[in-house]
Amino acid sequence: RAPSMFSVSPTYEQWLQGARPTAAHRLRHYAEWFILMRWIAFIVTLALIVLIVRIVRLLDSQTYGPLIVTAMVLAASNLLYAYLNRLGRYNHFLLQMQVGGDLLALTVLLHFSGGVENPLALVMVLHVIIGATLLSRAECYAVAALASLMCGVMLLLELSGHIDLYVLQVFPHERSAEGLVHAAYEPLYVLVRIALHTTMMFLIALFVTRLATRQRYDEQQLIAIANQAITERHLLQQSLETTGTAMRVVDERVNTCL
Repeated sequence: RAPSMFSVSPTYEQWLQGARPTAAHRLRHYAEWFILMRWIAFIVTLALIVLIVRIVRLLDSQTYGPLIVTAMVLAASNLLYAYLNRLGRYNHFLLQMQVGGDLLALTVLLHFSGGVENPLALVMVLHVIIGATLLSRAECYAVAALASLMCGVMLLLELSGHIDLYVLQVFPHERSAEGLVHAAYEPLYVLVRIALHTTMMFLIALFVTRLATRQRYDEQQLIAIANQAITERHLLQQSLETTGTAMRVVDERVNTCL
């Protein structure tokens, strides 16, 4: 079962005792959640590599080594993130490192597993959503731009022949006299995929950042209401301790007047 992205809010009694959700505590929890989710992704990635390359053989066997190495680098970086998170001093920068490192690893995995012909290229959308939830609005758009840039550069390098194309058999290929016809070598198709990928990244960033901004505003309002209720309770307790009686006067909007 995946861990909760959001930390558990303190109870009313804990709030009365001074337990407040601080920004540092939330950043630390976000980093821990990201690290745990990456272990899940690492296990799924290993299983897919073995299944696709060794069992089903949808990819050439020469891709097995680079894919395994990339997965192991992902695991090693996760150990580094866990160590840095224990230090408790690089939480926000750690989140940025995790998002950037994941996008780089995902780009390498996509390159060795079909490139533009791999439908899993849209998985990068998940990091845009995570960026909107854990980072600021500007940083979320930066994640969308970085994901678009990495994917676009990879596809253009494959199109130009500067890096090899690794055929994914699940993608339909036509045969000609010269062999298989690859979509990765069709300029119009590649450019359309880059434009579609970039548009989707920024549209999702736009929608999700608006939702995240609204959620943060509502959370701040709830915190303000809770603080006001706690202040009023303390005043009533002090009045009761001092005079033995307590009275609360409210207006038609249930706001305390006295």
